[in-house]
Amino acid sequence: MPPPSKKAGSPSRLRLAELSAGLASPPPPPKLPFVLAFGAAAHGTLGASLPAPKRSVYTSPVASPPLPRSGDAPLTVVAGHKLTLVLTDSGRCYSWGNNVGNVLAHEKKFGKGGAGLVKAGKPVQLVAAGTVGKDDATLPYFLGVSSGAVLAYGKTNAAGNCAQVKNGRVPAPSPIKAAACGGGHTLLLTEAGEILCTGKNDTCQLGLSDTSPRRALTPLPFPSHSFTSVSCGWNHSAAVAASGELFTFGYGEHGRLGHGDERRREAPTIVEALKDELIFAAAVACGAQHTLVLSDSGDVYAFGWNMYGQCGAPPELSGGGNAAPLPHLALPGMVVTSVSGGFAHSAAVTATGDLYTFGFGDEGQLGHGTEESTHVPTKVSFAEHGDSLRCLSASAGHTHTAAVVAPMSSVQNEDRRRENRAKEVAKKVLLRFARAQLVKILLHKKYKVMVKTKVVKKKAAIVEEVVDAEAAVDREEVERMKLVARREEEERRRREREEERERKQKEELREEAERLKMQNEEVTQRRIEKERERRERERAKKEREEKEEKERVEREREEEAAARRNAAEEEQRRFEENERMRREEEEQRKVREARLAKMERAKAERAEQQAARQKDLLRKEMKRLSDAKKAADRLKKGRAKKEKVIPPPPPRKNSIGKEDGGMRERLEKMAELKKEQEEREERERLKQAEKDEMIRKKKEKERLKMIAKREERMAREAAEKEEEEAARRAAEEEERRVREEELAEERERVEAEERERRERERRYKAKLGGAWEPPAGVSGPPEPLADMTVPVGAGGFTSAAGWGRKLSKGAATGVASERGAKQKASLHP
Repeated sequence: MPPPSKKAGSPSRLRLAELSAGLASPPPPPKLPFVLAFGAAAHGTLGASLPAPKRSVYTSPVASPPLPRSGDAPLTVVAGHKLTLVLTDSGRCYSWGNNVGNVLAHEKKFGKGGAGLVKAGKPVQLVAAGTVGKDDATLPYFLGVSSGAVLAYGKTNAAGNCAQVKNGRVPAPSPIKAAACGGGHTLLLTEAGEILCTGKNDTCQLGLSDTSPRRALTPLPFPSHSFTSVSCGWNHSAAVAASGELFTFGYGEHGRLGHGDERRREAPTIVEALKDELIFAAAVACGAQHTLVLSDSGDVYAFGWNMYGQCGAPPELSGGGNAAPLPHLALPGMVVTSVSGGFAHSAAVTATGDLYTFGFGDEGQLGHGTEESTHVPTKVSFAEHGDSLRCLSASAGHTHTAAVVAPMSSVQNEDRRRENRAKEVAKKVLLRFARAQLVKILLHKKYKVMVKTKVVKKKAAIVEEVVDAEAAVDREEVERMKLVARREEEERRRREREEERERKQKEELREEAERLKMQNEEVTQRRIEKERERRERERAKKEREEKEEKERVEREREEEAAARRNAAEEEQRRFEENERMRREEEEQRKVREARLAKMERAKAERAEQQAARQKDLLRKEMKRLSDAKKAADRLKKGRAKKEKVIPPPPPRKNSIGKEDGGMRERLEKMAELKKEQEEREERERLKQAEKDEMIRKKKEKERLKMIAKREERMAREAAEKEEEEAARRAAEEEERRVREEELAEERERVEAEERERRERERRYKAKLGGAWEPPAGVSGPPEPLADMTVPVGAGGFTSAAGWGRKLSKGAATGVASERGAKQKASLHP
């Protein structure tokens, strides 16, 4: 390709490229964001450009020193101890404040007391300041994260707080995406979600289960979780896991760890109070002795030292003391995008761009126009510096507060940053293109070398190919001379047609851009209104659910009380039944014993009577025999007197012999009768014993049957309770599953809307870039580079605009409006 002549219109090409990149006659840019600060002016933390008369305390916002480079817009601000840091869109970091020992690390200072550029070498994506000092003797230090590397400035390595600093860098083993500074210790968060810690550890603030300090970066031994946010207080630390759980560790005085007590935790411990209420943390910010937690739904929960109301809790809520040991909802009814904790005060930025502060205010750090402390979050007014100013980010320091404000919303600010990045990229590419054209002309004129130049769109780089002209001149010289005139004429005509078409397209695109801008503003306003309505509905739903939960808890308590009463009654009934059975058995035993005793007494009485009768009979028989013998003796003596010799009579059975034989028979018969009587009594006793045994067995059987029925009834009641509990658990599990499915569907729908929105933006950008057709031999205008990496703010979001987009789609709470999606689809065909 021959080098273009001056008539060929290199300036025209550049002008076309500028038109295609949107650089020619752009609309006037809006006013850039700027920094406001308020509080104690000691150590120059508010800057040198303070309004007269000079005071030591400024209770209302004042403008901080302007940034020396025009076009540098503040992105985030960090208020530390004795210093203030500002990070701009271009990745530059400026600082002002106490510069004893060059702790501010100024590469170049612009004016006395003004903002100084911090030595970095490369663009900085994030800054973190320390320490939250307790006295003026504490020297500050701060960190910066640039392309995954950690830069250390100020009073570093005093207690190992920055590990072993080499050439101003902390030797991290892996790329770092976030950093947090405390009162002598530091936490670094890697891109893989791992926490590296170093510094003081006298109260276990490093979470390593011991109190030994670390002078080298030490990984936190917690591999089961991946973390997304870290923060450090004076001697405690906090971290948010990717699952939304909050972990705290270190010193626990005043309940700053949120566990309801003041015990220290030697290892990361989950805050059960948030987990039990299904509150998922998105970011955390630690003050000196208190902690602020930002949930994924935009709520702020605070706990810890509350002497001045820095937790947003009234004194009666903390039991009249100065501590709030459990999480407390600090800003009810507001959607918050970022929070920051100072020494004894707190700051929060809402989705509508309002700044609320609360806590210690004796040095004006609340910005309410007074030097009074308050536990009620109060809005800071920016009316003195312009109408409709919105806060983009804020930071609470030791005795002052700083905020980035702008006359635009966070979404508009993000669009402005995106346009500026596109312009910067287009300028760089056009400069390379012009240099390549100039090199091509110089080489052709001086060394007869032809250079082919083409632009690679996606990489935005200039690729040059140098061809030896000596081998090509002989073959192409004749054809080139013939085609030069024809190409110049065609180029002129084509350029005129392109200019006319570009002019018309530019007018149409400007009109379309204005229309889309108005529509976007209307949609944004409607989204905010819908989000407010949704929040109201969610609040009402939450109140209703809380009421239902309270009623359910009351019902469960009543059921438990009834169950306890029933169990007590059943136990009492069982005890009474056992007691009754015991009494019956005792009575039966006593009856049996009485009966047996009675039988024994009757038997003994009968035996005694029988013995008495036998004894009486024997006595009578013996008397009769004695009388008979005496009578016989008398008779014998009388006869002997009458008859001297009387021969003995023949033996015969006399009455006495008969009586003797009858006596034996009666005795034998009486013995037989006695034996029969004893046998009959034994049979009766055995029969009565059998009857008693049968009665006892029957009663025992009835008792066992009653016990079996009672056990069966208790088993049946226990089974019914288990079935009810299983049914309740199944219902809860089903409800949880349905809720998770709904959340998953809602998340998919939100992602689909986000993809659709990006696709529309891509088509719109393509439409803007399609108005320029390249000349022959040039592949086309360069497209802008991909968006630069945006640093993660204090709220855990990539930017305030990112939060605004998430908020408008409901992604912050997992709920989106179908009606809003339809309206958005109709507005962006």
